[in-house]
Amino acid sequence: MEGMTMSVEMLTSFLGWCLVFNIGAILIFLVKITVFRNGIARLCAKYFGISEQTAKDSLFHLFLQFRLMVFFFNAVPWAVLEFVW
Repeated sequence: MEGMTMSVEMLTSFLGWCLVFNIGAILIFLVKITVFRNGIARLCAKYFGISEQTAKDSLFHLFLQFRLMVFFFNAVPWAVLEFVW
């Protein structure tokens, strides 16, 4: 695949757009688990056979893990390329 190289500027732009989309997904996820928390917890509890409180805790932990992964795998590399490179 000759000529298929990615420059640092292209990678920075790609990571920046990924960060924008992931922050949008985080905001949508936050709104959904805030507004529909009881309904989602009831559905997950029924589907997985766990208590509603465990489902609520799991949703919160899932949100935190997703947020951390976006930070470490999107925001940090983008910031390094944008401000250091």
